[in-house]
Amino acid sequence: MRKIHRKSLSCTECTRRKLRCSKTIPCSACVDRNISHRCKRRQDPSSTSQPIPNNLSENASIFVPPAPLSSGQNTRPRPFDDSLSTPTGAPSASHTPTHRMIDSVATDAAVTLEFLALGRQRIVHSNRKDRDNAPYSTLAAAEDTILSGPQVKAAMQYHHEHLTWMHNVVHLPTFIDQCDVYFLAPGSQEGSWMALYYAMLAFTLYHVHPDVLGSMGIDASDHLAETCYNKSIRSLHDADFMTVHSISSVQCICLLIYVGYNLGQSDKISVLLACGVRIAQSLCMHRLGPDRPNPTAKTQLLVDREVQKRTWWFLVRQDWLQIPFINTYTIHPSQFNTPMPSNCFDDVDRMVHHGSIAEQSKNIYTHNSYTSVLNDVSVLIWKTQDKMCSLGPPHQADDGLKKLYGEVINADEKLRFIMKNMPSFFQKDSTIDHYFPESIQQQRDTLYLGLAHKFYSIHRHFQVPSYKDPWFAYSKVSCLPIMRHSLRAVLSLPNDDFTWAARNLWTVSAHVVTSAVWLIFDLILSREDRSSLFDDTEIHESDGSQRFNLEEIISRVEENEEEFQSIGAISVFDWLSRGPNNFGDMMQFLDNEVSLRDINEY
Repeated sequence: MRKIHRKSLSCTECTRRKLRCSKTIPCSACVDRNISHRCKRRQDPSSTSQPIPNNLSENASIFVPPAPLSSGQNTRPRPFDDSLSTPTGAPSASHTPTHRMIDSVATDAAVTLEFLALGRQRIVHSNRKDRDNAPYSTLAAAEDTILSGPQVKAAMQYHHEHLTWMHNVVHLPTFIDQCDVYFLAPGSQEGSWMALYYAMLAFTLYHVHPDVLGSMGIDASDHLAETCYNKSIRSLHDADFMTVHSISSVQCICLLIYVGYNLGQSDKISVLLACGVRIAQSLCMHRLGPDRPNPTAKTQLLVDREVQKRTWWFLVRQDWLQIPFINTYTIHPSQFNTPMPSNCFDDVDRMVHHGSIAEQSKNIYTHNSYTSVLNDVSVLIWKTQDKMCSLGPPHQADDGLKKLYGEVINADEKLRFIMKNMPSFFQKDSTIDHYFPESIQQQRDTLYLGLAHKFYSIHRHFQVPSYKDPWFAYSKVSCLPIMRHSLRAVLSLPNDDFTWAARNLWTVSAHVVTSAVWLIFDLILSREDRSSLFDDTEIHESDGSQRFNLEEIISRVEENEEEFQSIGAISVFDWLSRGPNNFGDMMQFLDNEVSLRDINEY
């Protein structure tokens, strides 16, 4: 019987790599690999060549291939880039079939083969709808009764309006639509999305005031957020997130940080973060390249790209801000080219304009305003570390320590420049207009507390030397006033729902402890030479909002004992409330307690 060969609709790239092809031109696999310009169907040798259908308006990718560089331009080799040019000119008739096969082999084919030999799939996709998902997404989704659909929608709307500024790794309008689909067809979402769903619930339940939750018909149980947190982690493992990579898994990990640290699970969170970085790299989120207008790109593709930028820079920010405390980092700037997120609205109608993200002025508030300042600070922290490492160990030169301190002073000046050039609504004593969000004051004071902590981060190695050697005295002059001001501002915030959310941030708890401890150190270490910037009365007594009040901080700790206990702060405040008398008392406490060491890791 004669066999009839059907014409293959798969593209040549997918056929060569034995990948599942969406059979559109360009196909989804080539779009995800950023090689849409090479996507084409194999021509039937018995027929004349036919033009490729022009459907770019429906399937065009926003990832525009890089333009050729001029001969005089310096280039840096890009790892895993298989879009290199091939020799021009048609092969002669004398070329053997082997030569023609070599001409079609990608430059990185050998590397791909090595990856496959090691059991690692190098060909990854940002969309894994065609991959088998863990059975948990179907079984648990059908049985999940934590919150009803209307309750989830109300909670996510509140999250969108009042909590997104804290992280901004999830596009809430898209996520709310996905929640609607989930409740209409339980089990329709993939396992990693279920992990993200529970992470969003955990984040929201933890940071929203119980009265607000009650108005939504949600029981504000103390353990409900922790339950969702545990279900999220279980969903990650059930979805086999370390094998089946998805941006939902990375977003989930980013959100779990905010609850996990407050639950005292910092070791687990640090490992999850490392996994998140590696998964993001596997999804090529670190290689998105510069933003280029593409009028033919679909709106959702542009939104998804912006979400990838936000998520990647969240990981970068977390990695670099901890450099001063562990003297190392995971992500090197020479190994990624994903630009910082745009200052844009989340409303799709205002977010996308003529094939590109509509960038707003920095003085126009968006959900990205808060994190954009922290992104700039994280870059400064990395640059400072890089410069200090280039100087070598301080003992190798007579003035090695002073050279390092020179870099600290330089970083201090640049950090003040960042503060001075922040958006106007984050500046001290700025006017709060009605069109700003209701939580703008909490965002501003929380940001200032974080910046005070970054001054400490830069100067931390010279904290004690600043009391011993006048050469380093600028450290306490620089750090203590801003710590005092920011601490007073956070403690004097109005007692409302937005302050509740801000004070539940794990960073706020850690930064309050750090600021209070250094102010007390100044009191103790300066008693002998009477050089303290603040005296006992100013620290321990209060005559109004203009004074720093240690007792008020201690009362805040007692009200939120569980949160502060998770970062090892209770014993610190017990010690502070007893009023240490001298340097010996302080050193004895440090010898007996490890909690201060834990605090300094934040």
